[in-house]
Amino acid sequence: MPATLATELVRITPKMAEELLARNVELNRRLNRALVERYATDMQNGDWQEENGETIKIAPDGTLLDGQHRLSAVVESGRPVRFLVVRNVDPDALATVDAGKSRSFADVLHMRGQENARRVAAAAKYVWHYENGSMLSSGRAVSHALLAKVLEEHPRMPDAVDDVHAYRPSLQPASVLAFVYTLAKEKHPRRAAQWLAMVQEGEGLKKTDAAWHLRERLLHGRSGRGAREQLRIPYVAALMIKSWNATLDNDTVRKLEWTSEGRGAEPFPAVR
Repeated sequence: MPATLATELVRITPKMAEELLARNVELNRRLNRALVERYATDMQNGDWQEENGETIKIAPDGTLLDGQHRLSAVVESGRPVRFLVVRNVDPDALATVDAGKSRSFADVLHMRGQENARRVAAAAKYVWHYENGSMLSSGRAVSHALLAKVLEEHPRMPDAVDDVHAYRPSLQPASVLAFVYTLAKEKHPRRAAQWLAMVQEGEGLKKTDAAWHLRERLLHGRSGRGAREQLRIPYVAALMIKSWNATLDNDTVRKLEWTSEGRGAEPFPAVR
């Protein structure tokens, strides 16, 4: 007869986490270091949600069945964290643990009733990387807690995302355009709306307008060297910001380019 499940809320210290990890089942999934670092950052910043319903699962013989990423984050953060611990779990149940798709921040927003959740989540991630000086690695995942803070600090972002996608079709990558437009609109709402319309519609633009140069790049996917290619996100974001800044200053532009390497390397531009 299988043992009865026992559940309790336990304050797990880094030492306790190490002891549990020492009995990690061999069949458990490979450790995802990026995920551990995200969890650890949330724990260190006090953003970890302890009462989220997730459990640490332990077999009757003390083997850890589920929770290695959270426990590894406790060790890395150096902070004790409370977890709901379930003991006497049948090891055969491991096949069903975390078998589904991980819940994304877009999923969380959708559950909260946010329209265009996927687009808002994408724009929030780019804003976070921009504000933390990591646009060159903007493909790196950001924790839900940090993205939630971005939306708290930029409450009009969903409206800005809607503005960008109101144009059919919207120039791509629209999520990057939405991130730049969000920050520009917060400072200069009327001018930002004019710039967005110029870029999206292209009406009345001259070849000396920064909006014209940006529109051409987005439409034709060309790098500063003229080669047709898939433009990298950091490069596109930098061009968008430079286009906005030049439009704000009424500057004429002969070329719109940005480079992060070589003798002509530039810092990533800031939204003015």
